[in-house]
Amino acid sequence: MKNLKTKLMLIVLGFIVLTSFTKTKSTTVSATWYDRHGALTASGVRMHRDSATCAYNALPMGTKLLITNIENNKQCVAIITDRMGNKAPNIIDLSYKTFGNLAKHRQGVIKVRISRLN
Repeated sequence: MKNLKTKLMLIVLGFIVLTSFTKTKSTTVSATWYDRHGALTASGVRMHRDSATCAYNALPMGTKLLITNIENNKQCVAIITDRMGNKAPNIIDLSYKTFGNLAKHRQGVIKVRISRLN
């Protein structure tokens, strides 16, 4: 019985360490930009092309992300205000302004590193 309790405690401790690590971990993904100026986002606010926002499915609304362009190391902070469709080919969609801070819009798709700030 004592051995079982020890194993369970180790599993729980491992899970806590693993989940705390994944909260601070950065992820490298493909990103594109979208411009639905004036449309209502999933969070209930209106989309504005000059706002530092993004659409992302894996984290809660209102989460701040540090987004880094891997090619040129430019960075910006964006807030998740929208969700992406289930069949979206990219992992994250950036607002017009956010993408413009990282790369030229004509590139269309860029590789970025995403780090959670809050």
